[in-house]
Formats: sequence, structure tokens, C-alpha cells
Amino acid sequence: LMAQLARFQLLLLDDWGIQKITAPQRSDLIELIEDRHGLCSTLVASQIPVELWHDYIGEATLSLFQYQMIL
Repeated sequence: LMAQLARFQLLLLDDWGIQKITAPQRSDLIELIEDRHGLCSTLVASQIPVELWHDYIGEATLSLFQYQMIL
């Protein structure tokens, strides 16, 4: 599934932040975004302000670079 998602020209993540994510889901999300970075577009639609995405992702060890890939 991850390889399939990584190939789409545009991936839309809708309702970002509606539910809390688990540690494995967080890991998959970060891997997917890293795999797509610089190759394909990813659009995130959310009602959560960008400033609160760190709380939603819940990973204190994410680097600034990884956050910039998401933003």
C-alpha cells in the first residue's frame, strides 16, 4: 500500500487530525511523506491550525526538516 500511495502524482490527506494516530500510523505517515518529498505533491486538508500539527503528530523527535516536508 505504501508503494502505491508513493506513486500518485497528488495525494490528498483529507480531514487531517480528526482522530488521534498511533505510533505505527505516525511512523507510516512520516515514511510516506519522506518518500514523496520532492517527487510528488501531497495536499493536507485540516481544520487544525498548522501551529497545532506538532501536538497532533505527537512526535517530539521529528526534525525541523521533517516538519517542513509536511508543511
